[in-house]
Amino acid sequence: MKTTYEDSLPLYLLIFCALGIGAGIVIRGRVAIQDIRNEMAELAPTRGFATEFGAGSTVLTCSILGVPVSTPIVLMGAIIGVGFARGLAALNLDVVRSVVLSALTTIFATMLLSMGIYSGLLYITTIMP
Repeated sequence: MKTTYEDSLPLYLLIFCALGIGAGIVIRGRVAIQDIRNEMAELAPTRGFATEFGAGSTVLTCSILGVPVSTPIVLMGAIIGVGFARGLAALNLDVVRSVVLSALTTIFATMLLSMGIYSGLLYITTIMP
């Protein structure tokens, strides 16, 4: 029998993760979206459509194949791709560099935070009966 997420993850964990994602969006989401939309590459409606369609297709394909991907990272890649299609001069490479460094920093910060939370929970569960 195939295990589903509903079978393997308790509800409180899903809620905790959703709250963490929501907090990230509230804290830094508006600035990140404005930077990406306005400063990385100029997005006219047709370019915006191509970006969203490309990102959506990529996420859907990866979901069907069972490959986990980060939707914001895929969307940033689509924006860079649309900008690059217009030529390298169409991209603000300083912003692209900043976004890539932010993504890498986020990955490592999340790893460290998750390790700390897991270690703390493991410690608590071993000292409690």
